[in-house]
Amino acid sequence: MGTAILFLLPALLVIGVFHLYGTGRNIYLSLTNWTLAGADFIGLTNYIELIQGGDFWNSVKVTFFFAFVVPVTVIVAIPVAYLLHYVIRKSYLYRLLLFVPFIVPTVATSLVWGLVFAPSPTGVLNASLQPFGVRRNSWILDSTGVVEMVAGWFGATVPGWAEGPSIAMAILLLVRFWQMLGFTVLILYAGMTRIDPDLLDAARVDGASEPKILRRVVVPVLSPTILFVVVVSLVFALREFNTIFVLTQGGPARTTETLSMLMYRQFWGDNLFALGAATATALFLIILLVTWLQFRLSRRWVHYTAGTV
Repeated sequence: MGTAILFLLPALLVIGVFHLYGTGRNIYLSLTNWTLAGADFIGLTNYIELIQGGDFWNSVKVTFFFAFVVPVTVIVAIPVAYLLHYVIRKSYLYRLLLFVPFIVPTVATSLVWGLVFAPSPTGVLNASLQPFGVRRNSWILDSTGVVEMVAGWFGATVPGWAEGPSIAMAILLLVRFWQMLGFTVLILYAGMTRIDPDLLDAARVDGASEPKILRRVVVPVLSPTILFVVVVSLVFALREFNTIFVLTQGGPARTTETLSMLMYRQFWGDNLFALGAATATALFLIILLVTWLQFRLSRRWVHYTAGTV
């Protein structure tokens, strides 16, 4: 017993100091009016100010806009993983190419995408479209809602609440999809290697097509793996910072200011340290709630899909 504790001690120290103590300290600071000069306990005042302010709710909306990339990525990744595992022979090269965007640091890839979507005439995309007569677009500086833009093509207007994510946010979603697709495909691919081939052979003997096999056999058996990748990817998305900071820094007009970006602005831009701590605690609780809801709903889904195999 003593030897086991000795081996666990380094990990326990790291978890205790950097996770448990850090979380507890942050919660305490969120209940004070902490500055560099000192702190006084003020209870839930920071949380009341946070909830009453429009910046917080805007950031919650923007954060869930950004998290929308997770279900899209998983839906695309399932058939891609199926093709790589069951259809394409010697798919290791394709798997490697898909996984490269995930292992390259997000700051580096975001800088490259920033050059592509740069609003200047020398931006890669603007320069490429110019010979075709396409006017220069501001891309990552465009706060126009996607739904508003599409409605404008038909001469229609939409209310403010229905404008949808901005064009800048749509670009962030595209970049995030590119970064996370390989990770999602590889996890699902690994899950498919554990599926009994006899299940698929029996379905083919019964005359099932490949899309039907994917939908009625592979997906139900793969449901625990799908749950894992959705939970992990959603946690990554809800607390993502690097990609957003490098490309948009929360702009334009705060249409890409997620809770992580709001917290950063409160800490380092506005010097509202205690309010930033309250935002960090709120983000932690949102992630905890979303994860709990996923596990609750997934139990029913796994039970339902298990009955369809």
